[in-house]
Amino acid sequence: AIYLIVACSKYTSMWAEGAKGVERSFFTPSEHVFLESVVLICIVAATSITRRNLELEVEKEIEAQVFRSEKPAVNTLLQTVCDAVVELDGDLNIVGDIDRLEAFMILPLGSCGKCTTLQHFLLTEEDQNMFQDHLKLPPQGLAGALHMKMLDGAGHVLE
Repeated sequence: AIYLIVACSKYTSMWAEGAKGVERSFFTPSEHVFLESVVLICIVAATSITRRNLELEVEKEIEAQVFRSEKPAVNTLLQTVCDAVVELDGDLNIVGDIDRLEAFMILPLGSCGKCTTLQHFLLTEEDQNMFQDHLKLPPQGLAGALHMKMLDGAGHVLE
């Protein structure tokens, strides 16, 4: 705002005096004030948008760091309560350590491979569809139970 006042007053005084290099036909003082105002508004808007984007980026980075620090604690808690804990990728493939899942499902060690889907173990097509539909829903507060039937390596139905 200070720049706008100084620039416009200087230009106006130079224009009124007919100073060398300032032609009277180029811009009138009111046009110059308008153009300077538009430039100032654009600079302020660009600065504000850039600042907000930077704040959002920093906020997301902090959230990611918090998540990375909490993930091992959550995994430890889940593994003390659950028989097997697996992590799924975007295509619903099992990723990470699957030794406990193989032991729980009575499968030979290493038989699952690194890209087996969890649906592979579900007994019916209805359970497979219900599982996929459940994962497509947006998260709703705390995690809930999803009851499905699975078939272990010995042919027993797990509920």
